[in-house]
Amino acid sequence: MIVGGTGLYIDTIVYNFSMSTCEPDQKYRDQLEELEAKQPGSVWRMLNEIDPVEAAKNHPNSIRFIIRALEIYQVSGKTKTELMQKAPPRYPLLMIELQQDVQLGNKLIDERIGLMLKN
Repeated sequence: MIVGGTGLYIDTIVYNFSMSTCEPDQKYRDQLEELEAKQPGSVWRMLNEIDPVEAAKNHPNSIRFIIRALEIYQVSGKTKTELMQKAPPRYPLLMIELQQDVQLGNKLIDERIGLMLKN
């Protein structure tokens, strides 16, 4: 039984995909950050040429996510989109979703944020 989790966590189980295991390449990251500093928007354009599906998911200012997608391609030779293909689940699933009233959920979130800021 799996209870809770983020959407990505649940999708990983339901759609049977895994996150990239490509090790970080700090030298390549530094090169991309330097390029972006000199030519804003350049890393997003690079990603858009290589993996337009992933580029469409990211705002051009989401540099960290864009660089990671480019790094995955650099290291593996495959785009993040290719690596994140959905597959049938390994085991039969029964999914039960409990929903809460949106207004109540927002109220509870506001209260929790208020408490966190106070502390």
